Amino acid sequence: MATVPRTSASPTPDDGVDVGRPARTRADWMDVLRGVALIAVVLFHAGTLLRFAGLQVPEGLQSVNGAVAPFRIPLLVLLSGLLLPRSMSKGLRRYAGGKLAAIGYPFLLWTVLYGLVYWPGLGVEALAWLVPSLLVGGSYLWYLLFLLVFYAAALAVRRLPRLPVAAVFLLLAELAPDGTKYLERPAFLFALFLGGWWLAERPGLLRAAVRSPLAAAVAAAVLGASYALLDMSGYGPRALPGTLAGALVLAFCTHRIARSALLRPLRFTGRNSVVFYVVHFPVIYVLVRCADLAGVEDATLLVAVSASAALLVGAALALARPRSALVRALFTAPRRTGP
Repeated sequence: MATVPRTSASPTPDDGVDVGRPARTRADWMDVLRGVALIAVVLFHAGTLLRFAGLQVPEGLQSVNGAVAPFRIPLLVLLSGLLLPRSMSKGLRRYAGGKLAAIGYPFLLWTVLYGLVYWPGLGVEALAWLVPSLLVGGSYLWYLLFLLVFYAAALAVRRLPRLPVAAVFLLLAELAPDGTKYLERPAFLFALFLGGWWLAERPGLLRAAVRSPLAAAVAAAVLGASYALLDMSGYGPRALPGTLAGALVLAFCTHRIARSALLRPLRFTGRNSVVFYVVHFPVIYVLVRCADLAGVEDATLLVAVSASAALLVGAALALARPRSALVRALFTAPRRTGP
């Protein structure tokens, strides 16, 4: 690998991380795409949680959720891979500590909160089963656990060529039984993570692809063919062409206007993705439960209200986070202050 010039952001010799390239500033269009993916996640859960009110997902929302399935978690993972060199350039200690504080800590904290909200009043025997289940990702928080594992695995494969390793994981995903959460899904998503990492190490190629009308047109054609010919609903390799093509189309459509005031809410959501992700599910769940007790039967109205409330609560907490140590402690491990 190439030698990184020593800067304040570069790792020290005993950090043990060979980043290969200096960190680059994250692009605004990445935050916009992350915001789009987060809103898709919120809408998905606003629909699936209707079951707790005895309601069916509206047909229109079902169609939307099916269409955007390749751009929820897969897009978030791909974007995380694109930002990996920036994270690794901080050195092993800061890299590991940062991921544990910003991903591992909220995963553990909100797993506990999720258990308290979702399964109140459980006995000791039920808790003995529930706690291990939740700690291995048995909740909506599984994405954070997987992402933490991917960041750890990146250290193990950092000296290997990205695309061949990604191909191995794609093959593993293809060989795994369809729909398996701990086989097919992580293998496919880690391949995407590695693909994003590979692109991030080729910023010239990434910029050219995002700005090219021809590349966007080809990607749009691939996306249309993928919807027509492939199964885009799961986490298998067959969804890969559509996920990559759709990501390129979205990036092309947004990169020139990513800094506009119109897209500020999406940028804000993307930059505070962990806040919105961990908060949305409990908010929707509580509202759906309350609506059930109140006898609400309008599924479309309930989806609109619960999704909006989840985004508003997430936004309020994200705005309060820089000003309140208590709010920060909900999403990032408190730092020790010493002499």
